[in-house]
Amino acid sequence: MRLVFAALIAALIGTLITGTALVLLLVRREARVSRLQADFVSNVSHELRTPLTSISMFVETLRMGRAKDPEQVSLCLDALARETARLREEIERLLDWGRMQAGRKVYARRPEPMGPVVQEAADAMRQALDARRQQLTVQIPGQLPAASIDRPAIVGSLINLLTNASKYSEEGMPVELGAAANSHSVRIWVRDRGIGIPPSEHRNVFKQFYRVEDRASRGVEGSGLGLAIVRHVVRAHEGHIELESEPGRGSTFTIVLPAIVAPAEGRQES
Repeated sequence: MRLVFAALIAALIGTLITGTALVLLLVRREARVSRLQADFVSNVSHELRTPLTSISMFVETLRMGRAKDPEQVSLCLDALARETARLREEIERLLDWGRMQAGRKVYARRPEPMGPVVQEAADAMRQALDARRQQLTVQIPGQLPAASIDRPAIVGSLINLLTNASKYSEEGMPVELGAAANSHSVRIWVRDRGIGIPPSEHRNVFKQFYRVEDRASRGVEGSGLGLAIVRHVVRAHEGHIELESEPGRGSTFTIVLPAIVAPAEGRQES
């Protein structure tokens, strides 16, 4: 009887210890999620406030008549257009993520030649990279196969990767965009020579709200959604994304998508 009682006590104690450990784990996880969400709100607020502040400043300049000649007016209008586009892009990113999380994001996929898709992303980013004196090298082979894609979504993903490559590199550092293919897939990579990512963080950087916390990345703006969105888009296209990086040696992000394989031509017998 005593042995049975002792066994019951031991089992009860074991259950309590296990339950306590699970509760502590859940509390810690919830605390981390709460902190990440708080950081996300703070980062997004900052990113929305920055273009709004610029828009307000240039509107005030025009309203008060401080732009004295047509050239100054034109500069103010250009700045307003640029900051408005920046604000619209950030809002669209947030709305897109909400649709993805709710399972309401629909991708209109169709066969697309991948060369022009890669070039479109390069053309969209060239001005922003030029502003930071970052030379963009583009390597697109002449014969890239087509893939079944939602073109705006894939172009947006490449722009996202190029934006990150620019942000996490110093001014004047080059950025590469390239593509290659084999019989079954298309590989599109974005390479920088920026601060790099520790191997221990490679999985985490694709999580929502996550940002690498180290001295080199301090002061770099971001909501922590960019790479999470890219991974979601690529997975929705039956592809995957790869990362090669280490601190101080830059990063290479590679999107791998299934290629549309052309049917083999039939042989004629002689």
